[in-house]
Amino acid sequence: MSSSKKIHQQSQSTRERILAAAAVRFSMHSYEHVGLRDIAADIGVDVALVHRAFGSKEQLFAATLKQTFHGEALLAAGDRTLSEHLTT
Repeated sequence: MSSSKKIHQQSQSTRERILAAAAVRFSMHSYEHVGLRDIAADIGVDVALVHRAFGSKEQLFAATLKQTFHGEALLAAGDRTLSEHLTT
């Protein structure tokens, strides 16, 4: 296996670990009470890695929703708020 392929697999694995930790945090606490530093600490990485992988907490939250609910429909709820969309 080439070293670039191995690095890519490791980065995908880290990204998946970040998403899993974020899903747990966001399911247990409100968006406002979840910090990127907390998510990074949960999996033992530097917060800079979380920023590099996702850009911002908002982008990480969106990626977590997308992975958790397997669909773009939640993020494209139209005029309805996300909570209205989820209750329907």
